[in-house]
Amino acid sequence: MATLTESNTQAFTVGGIPSVSIANTSGNVRIVPGDDNSVHVSYTKEAKAQDDATARAILDNIEVDLTQTGDAISVATRFDKHGAFRQIFTGGTRINIDIAVTVPRATNLRLVLNSGAATLTGITGACVVHVNSGHLTASDMRIIDQGELRLNSGDVQLENVTVAALTRLEMNSGNILLRDVTFAATVDLRANSGTIKGDLTLADSADLRLTINSGSINLTLPETTAAHVEAAALAGALHVNGFPLTITRRYAATRMSGDLAPNPTSTITCKLNSGNFALAAR
Repeated sequence: MATLTESNTQAFTVGGIPSVSIANTSGNVRIVPGDDNSVHVSYTKEAKAQDDATARAILDNIEVDLTQTGDAISVATRFDKHGAFRQIFTGGTRINIDIAVTVPRATNLRLVLNSGAATLTGITGACVVHVNSGHLTASDMRIIDQGELRLNSGDVQLENVTVAALTRLEMNSGNILLRDVTFAATVDLRANSGTIKGDLTLADSADLRLTINSGSINLTLPETTAAHVEAAALAGALHVNGFPLTITRRYAATRMSGDLAPNPTSTITCKLNSGNFALAAR
């Protein structure tokens, strides 16, 4: 097997809060904060094939477009639009495009990744991420203005993240892990199949809406959380530990309701078709 790579780096100066849009077909994307008013983009494209000639043809047909319009930066990967790529992309070949971006700490992000791993660290701003298949890791972030995280298949891990804007978190199949995550706005979390586990803090006037088709949910919250809970499972089990909630059962259906603490200002709702939902105080 032959492996060929090609790398490039480019810097863009911005005057205000930049909007960075990234679309990658296959590979890893890493976004970290920098110390200046610039956006630095580095990428490496890689092609593997049975011989050097095929690997070179594949590499030459992978394009990475870097553009700037005002404070908007776009990074997009694509294949030869005339179809030459399809002719040489046969069995035994592989492509990968790794992208590393350094941005100001205040940056609005939009990322579309078909396959690979996305890592976001230390950014404050709007955050829209769509991952078809792979992993999404976000840490030390504050989501404001707009939030949308969508995963078709894979894993999501959020650590030390504050969600301060209306946010939709949607997963078709996979796992979501939340560590030291604060919801300070309405969060709509939907999953078709998988597990959701985490340590949450729910701020005053924040709402958490859970809609799960099939899976397992295990959440812990501070025992002083002032929220009203309404949860229902058509077929499954609801559990509570450390909170004064009432659980009632009727045939296969189960309901759980009550206030976690007096004078609630927030709400937690859960609609579960099949599976388990456990809520515990810490």
